[in-house]
Order: sequence, then C-alpha cells, then structure tokens
Amino acid sequence: RSFYHSLRLRDMQEAVHVDGSSAAIQSAQRQVQRRSSVVVEYTDAEGEKVELAVDEKQLHAFFRSDRRAQALTAMERSLQESASRHLAQNLDACFQPLQKRVGKFADWYFAYSTNFRLLREAMTSIVQNTADVSRSVPMKVAVAADMDAFLMQKYERIVLRPELNDVRLQQAFLASAQHAHSEFCNAVRDLDTKLISDLAEHTSHLEKPDQHTVQLNLDWTSQLHKIKAVPSAFEKAPELTLA
Repeated sequence: RSFYHSLRLRDMQEAVHVDGSSAAIQSAQRQVQRRSSVVVEYTDAEGEKVELAVDEKQLHAFFRSDRRAQALTAMERSLQESASRHLAQNLDACFQPLQKRVGKFADWYFAYSTNFRLLREAMTSIVQNTADVSRSVPMKVAVAADMDAFLMQKYERIVLRPELNDVRLQQAFLASAQHAHSEFCNAVRDLDTKLISDLAEHTSHLEKPDQHTVQLNLDWTSQLHKIKAVPSAFEKAPELTLA
C-alpha cells in the first residue's frame, strides 16, 4: 500500500499529464511498400509487351500531371472535409450530455453541505496520514493529494462517466470511419473502375471498417487531472474550498 501511495503522490504532483489518447484505422494505412523503382509494362508499336524500370520519383511526377491524379487529389480534400464534419457532429452528440453535467458538478461543489463534506474528507486524510509511519512527504502534500483524488472521483462519476461514454465515443468514431469509407468507395468507383479492381486485388482499402480495424483508445485518467484547477481558481473564497 505504501509503495502504491507514493506512486500516486508522485503522479499527483506532476505539473502536466500528457493525454495518451490515440486513434487509428488499420485498413486506411499504407499497404503497398515504397520502392526506388517501379516496373512498368506496356505494349510497343509492334504489339510486343515491354517491361521498363522507371524511377519512382519520375513516375510520381508524371502521375501528378495526369488529370486522374489531379481528380484524386481534389477528391481527397473533399473526403477529408466531409469526414471531419461527420466526426464533429457525432462527437458533439456525445459531449453535449457531458457539458450539461458540468453544471451538476458545479452545483455539488458550491453547495453549502459540500463544505462540510470536504472538511470531513480533509480530517480523515490527516488522521490516516498521521498514522502512516511510512509517509515520506509533508502532511500538507499528502492531504492535498487526497483532496485532489476525492474531487477527481466526483468529477469522474458526475461528469465524465467513462464506463458509459467510452462506448458511445467508440461507436461514434466507428460510424464516422464507416461513413468516410462509404464515400471513398463511391468516389473512387465514379472516378475510375480500374482503380477499384486494383485496390481490391492489392489492398484491403475496400473492406468496410469494423470494431477490429478501427481503434480508439481514450486516456480518461489524464482528463481527470484538469479538475484540480477548480480549488485554486476559487482560493480567494475560502468558504467555498479547502485548497
């Protein structure tokens, strides 16, 4: 217990808690390896098939000047804008209830009865840390960490509710990925049917994203630490805070 407590105190005292959240769509990653040269096969004037090794940079320069490549570039920008709008709408729907619950947390924090609850938690912390012979930090630091932990727990249960909201955010991200994939397939099909067959043969880009290929990992713990700014923000009103 002492070792765990010391680790928690060290974590609480960190000035910055970096958000470790990440998102990835495995099927959208590069699946064709880059090469210094590309073998191009074509039919010459005599009707014979010829293979020619072309420098990749020269080939890309040629494709960039091609109308189809220009159309693909324009399509990419359009799809990115559409995907961003769709994801923003889905995330807004998830975060609106959270924003409403911020008011409930404020009502709890500034309630008169909460002052006595905070006093009780502080006194309990003092008693526990006094009895802890292995304590290696000053009493003030230990009590402050316990009070922060208490506020973070309330913030988690009243506002964030990760047990419920993590699933909703996962579903929102998956729905946006599937929407973007559908638009991508339709746009490529309208642009070039040959490209569709090439993608189907050499990649998995045409496969619909699912919960296995779409990964969203949210770092809820880092978000909890933001609530520690509340007591210090109201330190000029001691009747509302213990900080």
